[in-house]
Amino acid sequence: MEKDTIIKINDPDYPAALKEIYDPPALLYVRGRLPDPARVRIAIVGSRKVSFYGTRMARSIAEELSRAGLVVVSGMALGIDTAAHEGALAGGGPTVAVLAGGLNHIYPKENLKLAKRIVETGGALITENPPEMEPLAGLFPQRNRIISGLSRGALVVEAAKKSGALITADCALSQGRDVFAVPGNADSRLSGGTNWLIKEGAIPVGSAAEILEEWGLAQPAGCEAPGRPEGLKPLEKRLLKAVEAEPVAVDDLIERAGGPAREVLAVLSQLEIRGLLKQLPGKRYSKTK
Repeated sequence: MEKDTIIKINDPDYPAALKEIYDPPALLYVRGRLPDPARVRIAIVGSRKVSFYGTRMARSIAEELSRAGLVVVSGMALGIDTAAHEGALAGGGPTVAVLAGGLNHIYPKENLKLAKRIVETGGALITENPPEMEPLAGLFPQRNRIISGLSRGALVVEAAKKSGALITADCALSQGRDVFAVPGNADSRLSGGTNWLIKEGAIPVGSAAEILEEWGLAQPAGCEAPGRPEGLKPLEKRLLKAVEAEPVAVDDLIERAGGPAREVLAVLSQLEIRGLLKQLPGKRYSKTK
């Protein structure tokens, strides 16, 4: 493992984007390697308490963005952050984790192995606090400005209305960054924050392709735009076939799909976001024309 380094704000290796924010950290403690500054970075954040849908969306979007050459930045918390880092690693690219505490106090302990993988695969752990600083509660909101400051934009995947991820979104807005949000069910408490962000002007997205299109970046093979049926997974194909002839009630779809109800509902939501099917009154779904 590479030695930890300290980067001062006047050093040439200090991230230029971070230097531009209102209150950039004077020092950065780094374990690993900072990604090539020419590569576009995107923050992917969300709540610690997440649904199957949120985890799946975070992983898949992060993986596709990583394959497209983007660097995923997050906070290595449980939930969405962890899914984002794991998705980025699955996509073959480096990822950056911004810590609240020092480098000798990896938090949470459940992510010690993830932290090691991030460094070993060419990414980095970053913090503004000295190595022995414990991750006190008040340090987490402060580190959020670094997550967004390093990035061209921030994607909030799933977050309740009081989630700390909304602090990151607010930081991104104040720093002039784009803010994206993944829509969720209107009655889902876990999506209350993301749905509110969209209402307030965040860009709604359901795939990596939409972010790449918004930024005018090339899409990698297999990163299909919404509405295109290529590359569908078996469960997605079964659900689309079930509603091909006529609208079908959600309970019947769950029975026909033969999978766990939570997973089927999550996939239905994703297909709706991608524009492949639509929800009708009476909790019925039909295929879009």
